[in-house]
Amino acid sequence: MGARILVGAYGPDVLAGDRPLLFWFGLVCCVAAVGAHGLRRGTRSWERLGGLAALGAVMYLPYYLRSPAHALFSDDLYHRQVVQQINELGTTSVHPTLYPIPGEFPGLEQATLALHSLTGLGLGTVERLVPLAAHISMPLVAYVLARGLGLPSRTAFLAALIFVGNKAFFFFHSAFAYETLGMLLVMTTLALVAHAARDRSPLRHYAVPVLVALSATVITHHVSSYLLIVCLTLIAGFAVVTRSQHRRIAVAVPAITVGLAAAWLLLQATTASTYLSTGIHARLTTIVNAITNEGSGTRKLFAHSTLPPSERLLGYVAVLTVLVLCVLGAYAVFRLRHRRRLGPLTYAFLVFGPLLWVASAPLIVTPGAELAYRSWPFLFLGVSVFGAVALRWVEQRIKHHGPVLAHGVMIGVVTLVIAGGVVIGDNEAGRFPRPAETAAGPESVTGDSIAAAQWFERRAGRYNRFVADNGSQLVFATSGFQEALGYGNWLPFVAPSTPKISGRLRDLGVKYVVIDRRVTELPPRYGYYFGQEELYSAGLAFSGRVFPRRLIDRFDDVPTLDRIYDNGNIVIYGPTKAGA
Repeated sequence: MGARILVGAYGPDVLAGDRPLLFWFGLVCCVAAVGAHGLRRGTRSWERLGGLAALGAVMYLPYYLRSPAHALFSDDLYHRQVVQQINELGTTSVHPTLYPIPGEFPGLEQATLALHSLTGLGLGTVERLVPLAAHISMPLVAYVLARGLGLPSRTAFLAALIFVGNKAFFFFHSAFAYETLGMLLVMTTLALVAHAARDRSPLRHYAVPVLVALSATVITHHVSSYLLIVCLTLIAGFAVVTRSQHRRIAVAVPAITVGLAAAWLLLQATTASTYLSTGIHARLTTIVNAITNEGSGTRKLFAHSTLPPSERLLGYVAVLTVLVLCVLGAYAVFRLRHRRRLGPLTYAFLVFGPLLWVASAPLIVTPGAELAYRSWPFLFLGVSVFGAVALRWVEQRIKHHGPVLAHGVMIGVVTLVIAGGVVIGDNEAGRFPRPAETAAGPESVTGDSIAAAQWFERRAGRYNRFVADNGSQLVFATSGFQEALGYGNWLPFVAPSTPKISGRLRDLGVKYVVIDRRVTELPPRYGYYFGQEELYSAGLAFSGRVFPRRLIDRFDDVPTLDRIYDNGNIVIYGPTKAGA
């Protein structure tokens, strides 16, 4: 019933004001039903796993229903282009035309093409099924990981539910993106390590699966592999300190992972090496600037958000709730240390979980929020374990009031955490289909922009250099296989005169201009229409004002350009017949 109500929120005849009510009511019903059945003492493990899988599938549906005809998130478009190039060329040495890094970590693409080859399904269908499969699998692997850490079945079930409340699960990990698969591979690796440490079987039985999972993580997503290294290093450190019998193997695992990641960067992901070194420096600078009140980042909690105040408040309350769960869970485990010897994995997940999550929580309201945004989904593995322990600890103290109250409190807290994760990680283009309210962002990825990009590819071929607004650049570079500029995209649009436009196009080596007229009607999604340089260049930031229509109309007067396409929103200018 809950799933039907939630899906009904996306029906074409539903009033816009009714959609949020249906969505939240349906989601609460789903979480409550799965939670109530899974927390019953007579429920078997396979039934709990079935409930978690169903919840994972239902929470994927809004991502698909938001735009069933085509992808609209940038990561989807980057990776879909790489899949198509690998499929056409038969090699992973491809040429992404806008963002090169996905092409250097082709694990997601290889998995997609393997499934395409095995099933015969179209690439578009498989590109939807892969993230759906990952979305279903994550709660299941979270449960298996918690069991490997020694938690009873009911507690492990609670841990899996809390994990679903991480900020990336609802939206980002529904995308056809390398972190979606990378996250699942990290969880699988840690689950194997946890069970290897507890199982009485020889460790060699786990050697091959662990190595396969490690290798797959390294070639799939750089951030996932680096955070996995951090967690494995913590496990190794505590294994040495506690003098675990497996400490030598524990030390070898992160060392092998570091070697694999370094080898991949040196031999395959050469562009990523420069990108990562620059990115790390930028992140550190942002954090320093945030501390000194000089930062101006855009990833702060609810930055550029269109959510109502009530949902924003829900997000903050959920963060505070998770903080309380972290503290209570750590306290409960600390109280148990005399009755049960804590192993290195418990200590490691205390750090790679509550401690690091709590330490990073203040960053969500600062320009340095990028660190929290990227690490929180991974840290939620530890948070979910200790959060589940905290809820069971609370249950023990209120169970004399009856099981209904105890179960109600646990389900209520889990529902609040999941709802907060949905709010914090909400879809950048809006949760529901609607007329575009912003330009130069995900809302600009519409059917007419994709049709224009595909028409342009048929007419002019691929890999033509062009300038465009931010939204059109994404679509034409990925769906149209055109060559985007790394810098200077905005220069022809703000040139002071028509002759200067021609000069700047010539200097940039550009023959084509693409513009979405919606930039003259709607505010920019991220504060800029053409690129972040707009924010820092004197006189170019429009401070909430729409882009002047007269600056676009001037392209009709450029002698070297003709208007070759116009569908009402998207306009394409190309060289005149004489110029061509």
